[in-house]
This record gives sequence, C-alpha cells and structure tokens, in this order.
Amino acid sequence: MIAPDGKTVYATTNAVCDAASCQGTVTPISTATNKPGAPVKFTVTTGGAIGSQIAITPDGKSAYVTTGKP
Repeated sequence: MIAPDGKTVYATTNAVCDAASCQGTVTPISTATNKPGAPVKFTVTTGGAIGSQIAITPDGKSAYVTTGKP
C-alpha cells in the first residue's frame, strides 16, 4: 500500500500464528531512497491467518492491517 502523499510504501511480513493470535510486522519503505524504516510489530488476537491487506487513512497518520477472519 502506498501512502496518500506517495512518499512511503507499507509492506507486511508473513505472520506467525497459533490458535489464539497472529504476530507480524508492517515495514515502511521510502519511495525516494527505497530504504526500509523501522518495522512496526503487531498482534491480532482473533486467530486465523493474517491477510496482506493494508488500509491507510487519507491523512496518512494511521494504517490498518486486515485479518483472514471477519
């Protein structure tokens, strides 16, 4: 997913899941330098697989990662 200002691309990693939760990271990558920033770790406690979908708010201040379950 590309941020609204076009300056950053966000990429998810393959998550590690068990029956209760999944843990993964979202890494920001600069489009100007192609260098990654510090990964942001996340945990989803709904169980199931982590999808590769990211939604970014129009102001670019928040990103949301979807899960494989509703």
